[in-house]
Amino acid sequence: MNAREACELLRMQHKGWNIDGPKGVLRHLNAAQDMLIACPANPHVVTETDEAELPSLTTTTGKKGPYACASTFRTIEKVLVKAGSTSALANIRSDYGNVLNQKLTLGTMVWFGVTYVMFPYAKTTARTNSAVPQVAFSVDPGTTTKTYFLFGYRRAMPLTSTAIPLTIMPPWDEEFLLPAASALIEGVNHGNYIDARKNVIELRRLYQKAASQNTGFSGAYVEPVDRGY
Repeated sequence: MNAREACELLRMQHKGWNIDGPKGVLRHLNAAQDMLIACPANPHVVTETDEAELPSLTTTTGKKGPYACASTFRTIEKVLVKAGSTSALANIRSDYGNVLNQKLTLGTMVWFGVTYVMFPYAKTTARTNSAVPQVAFSVDPGTTTKTYFLFGYRRAMPLTSTAIPLTIMPPWDEEFLLPAASALIEGVNHGNYIDARKNVIELRRLYQKAASQNTGFSGAYVEPVDRGY
């Protein structure tokens, strides 16, 4: 389904509404998509064109940063290096995670058969209205090319027109996106928009559960006690 088709279905459901303007369904379709996508659902993990590899910081220059990340990211959850990346792993202090004489292990993750190790000396900031997500290091990351990989979730493409592709794809567009947009429109019609947003948040929980059954990774993270900040 594309945005125009979604808008036409919403107009059929809500008589007297247009596509654009103050009483336009497109703005509520956009709002619903933004709300639904604000969850860690696996289909929205940002990947390279080939899903087998996560995106990376193109280069680091021996400075702690911050380094700007791709505009496709909404948020970056983890900074990773490939298992066996001796240059990056050498930056991890031998006393890492040594708390009360108990040394913690690094978290690992497998993505389409590739094993990544969490790099503990990195801090991420989420996207804002004026800036893309960023990564900063608490140790010198070295001068590298495509060494530090990013695990995070994509932002929804703003629906400024019906020509913009939907970010939430089938079958979840009909199962979750249309009902969410319809709920917001009903909220306007009946003067209970805040309650309508609460209903969309509940739909988001169900959407996350359904969408996350589609997975390409396994493994678990062990959150570091001290990142050096």
